[in-house]
Amino acid sequence: MSPPPRVALRDVSFRYAHTGFLLEVAHLDVLAGERVACIGASGSGKTTLAHLLAGILVPGRGRVELDGRPFSTLPDAARRARRLAEIGLVFQEFELLDQLTVEENVALPLHVARPPTWDAAARVRVAELAEATGLGALLRARPRRLSQGERQRVALCRALVTRPALLLADEPTGNLDPDNADAALALLFEQAHAVDAALFVVTHDQRLLERFDRVLDMSAIAHGSAP
Repeated sequence: MSPPPRVALRDVSFRYAHTGFLLEVAHLDVLAGERVACIGASGSGKTTLAHLLAGILVPGRGRVELDGRPFSTLPDAARRARRLAEIGLVFQEFELLDQLTVEENVALPLHVARPPTWDAAARVRVAELAEATGLGALLRARPRRLSQGERQRVALCRALVTRPALLLADEPTGNLDPDNADAALALLFEQAHAVDAALFVVTHDQRLLERFDRVLDMSAIAHGSAP
């Protein structure tokens, strides 16, 4: 019997109460080791879909499963614990903490895990990711001192530090020049492959699509509507 999808949506419906926007996805599987790009028009629900996959949002109807186990139906604390342990997130707005150094921002998922997993091996992991992304000399810097591209790379490293089974990235190359965008995507691919992770990337960069195993167009997989 084949293993379950790394993440799956079944008959999912989600509505924003403040806008009335409705997103419906009947069926979606993302497999272990698969590299999936998600495209679509602005406002089509790409970020909403990523947040449903991550358990940040909870569907009003239907379910999200992670490695064949219930995910969206878990209590908030249990869902957050699984997200920290099993999912790496790159947010569109980075969500870095200015009071922390680059090293501390990258290591944050290790510190807030229960139990915390910050040790010598974790420190090496952070340093290796920083070197791989050209941030090795900036570990003591604060995010406010960094360029947009450098901040984006810090966010990439933070998402990768736990070696997650599922990587979700919302426009991870949006603030990078073509060379750094290619390097960032190569790092995501390399790290995902190393642990057989599923990679789900929201992007508008058509230049990158041929490097993915599959491209999902929101117009083909989802029904979205405003009131």
